Amino acid sequence: MLLLHKSLQLFALSLVILGAIIDRPGWSDEQPVDSPILSESLCQKVFTDTIVKVRASNWQISDRDRRIFQQCRLKYAVPIDPSTPLPTSSQCTSFLKKMLQDSPVDLAEIVRLEEKMPSLSRCNEVVNFYYMPSESMLPTLKTNERFLIDKTIYQRQNPKRGDIIIFNPNEQLKREKFKDKFLKRIIGLPGDKVKIQGGKVYIKGRPLTENYISESPQYTHQLVVVPANSYFVLGDNRNNSYDSHYWGFVPRALIVGKLIWKFSTK
Repeated sequence: MLLLHKSLQLFALSLVILGAIIDRPGWSDEQPVDSPILSESLCQKVFTDTIVKVRASNWQISDRDRRIFQQCRLKYAVPIDPSTPLPTSSQCTSFLKKMLQDSPVDLAEIVRLEEKMPSLSRCNEVVNFYYMPSESMLPTLKTNERFLIDKTIYQRQNPKRGDIIIFNPNEQLKREKFKDKFLKRIIGLPGDKVKIQGGKVYIKGRPLTENYISESPQYTHQLVVVPANSYFVLGDNRNNSYDSHYWGFVPRALIVGKLIWKFSTK
């Protein structure tokens, strides 16, 4: 029973992370789950079943299970102590790999990790999962592939050329009614002179080596100078990506985080 209670404490962290990435299906006509049947064993079963599904690349759960998730958090989750220090992104990534890739599901080991490192309860403040909604980052990321971002890395260092970042729409994209986040690769840094010509990207007059693309850009882009605190970004699928060569630069303030891990099943 103690293990079950400790697992349910961990459940709050898992729901924050998993709940954000499991696709929400269309709402059904099922009624909300009544709290009297919301036993610890039911909560634990839904948690374990979800982990198993995610490991098999099945990110969808039923409306019923989603409601159980929500009510389990309200009924059993222990509030996170705000004085607990933040973990590092590498600590959170290691924990998630243990939770999502180890087989079989070893709840006792997961609980031991959480007990040993209470800061893991704040991983949702450091990292988050997203999914790739389009083909614009092929071959690096496939459509619907899940990936983890570090939301704190650019508090410690500047963005670098080659980083894959997720960011909110800039002013031009907002005018075009875009609201969702974008994912692209940083090509031009502040102050860089960027030009695309003859199937190559040039930075300060020199061709950029890009071993991550499968097809050279079949378009030209006149020379531009990247403004201060801004970045020129492109999709790896150069000829099928709506990116900086259409709509301009990404201000640093709009960057949400950097891709640090692609989730894949064994």
